[in-house]
Amino acid sequence: MTDDIFERDLPRTAANHAALTPLSFLARAAGVYPDEVAVVHGDLRRTYAALDARCRRLASALAARGVGRGDAVTLMAPNVPEMLEAHYGVPLGGATLNALNYRLDAATIAFILEHAENTAAMLEHLSNHPQVSWVSHPDLPAHTSHELAKKYLPKGAGSIVSFGVKGGRDAGKAFIENVQLASHLANVGDAKTLIIHPATTTHSRIDGEALVAAGITEDMIRLSVGLEDVADIKADFENGFRAARRFADD
Repeated sequence: MTDDIFERDLPRTAANHAALTPLSFLARAAGVYPDEVAVVHGDLRRTYAALDARCRRLASALAARGVGRGDAVTLMAPNVPEMLEAHYGVPLGGATLNALNYRLDAATIAFILEHAENTAAMLEHLSNHPQVSWVSHPDLPAHTSHELAKKYLPKGAGSIVSFGVKGGRDAGKAFIENVQLASHLANVGDAKTLIIHPATTTHSRIDGEALVAAGITEDMIRLSVGLEDVADIKADFENGFRAARRFADD
């Protein structure tokens, strides 16, 4: 039993406990410390209240354009305040942010964006895989932003794909732990294939209710398709699916 008085005796209730998420942190900081400086960028200073207001305006603007839960928003920018605001504003509206920082040179970024063959092949592969419960990408007709993607991104809506592995949380964890070619990393938009299981990594410390509020399911895998031979990517994913199969059969 713990000796910490803050971790014993009192059960967790709404009066003494709240799940901490990035979104709830910003709202709380804006309410408790509205005039404290939250953003410092060169000569620019913004308070928590100002940051919260700008993030909420961004969420409202995206909602007005039909962007919401299940959608992906890609932002290409350096480390500027707008990048920070997108990390709050996009999930506030229920969508997922795919942030492309300027770590890559312009030629590499252009090459990745213009070579959508691997993404198209993986979308077809995953959509027809017996161990995949759902696939989300703007190039798919069922996606809520499909018509917008066709209009504004005729060469393809990028390399970021979300999909669900049958078997839930344990299956998703087993999948990412058993691929070898794909890198288990949180960043996206690289020349190599990257995957992550948010429920057991980036969002592992929040409860189920908060996961749902963030538009994340426990079976969700986020994939950033790279430029490797697509046959190698598919073969690598079969390692993950084999490991996840026993949870789907339970």
